[in-house]
Amino acid sequence: MSVHPTPTATHVGDNVRVFCQDRVAVVVPESDAGFAETGRYAATRAAEIGAPLAMLALIRPGVRGDPLRVRKGTHDLLTEHADCLSAVAMAIDGRGFFASAFMSMASGVFLHVRHAPVPMQVFNQPEDAATWLAKSIDVPPETVLAFVATVRAQLEAA
Repeated sequence: MSVHPTPTATHVGDNVRVFCQDRVAVVVPESDAGFAETGRYAATRAAEIGAPLAMLALIRPGVRGDPLRVRKGTHDLLTEHADCLSAVAMAIDGRGFFASAFMSMASGVFLHVRHAPVPMQVFNQPEDAATWLAKSIDVPPETVLAFVATVRAQLEAA
């Protein structure tokens, strides 16, 4: 499998990094901006590989986000780019108050987009999200777990 170990910029200044491995993209937002650029990236990548993209949004400590903008951006991403997305997982990569606060916001997002044409799940742990995402695209979970671990290690090293 091909691994792009460095993030692919979706747009200068959008505060979103995307890491790709075949049909899996790990999206690491730093704010609630960049949904449109992420959608365009997903469409371009899906066209390149000839298959819909499975996306894992990795929410890390320090990310800034307005719940209403996140809800609208997620809804728009899942509806406007449904043809190029096979599944979307949102994982909280943190603990304590941060994790609780974002899990609450993510639950609200999930309720808002539960009827979107793309399957979406929210997880407390990136490993659980990776396993679900792998099963949704019928690839061995170890493959996606290893990729997510690589991305997380790169983020920690930066």
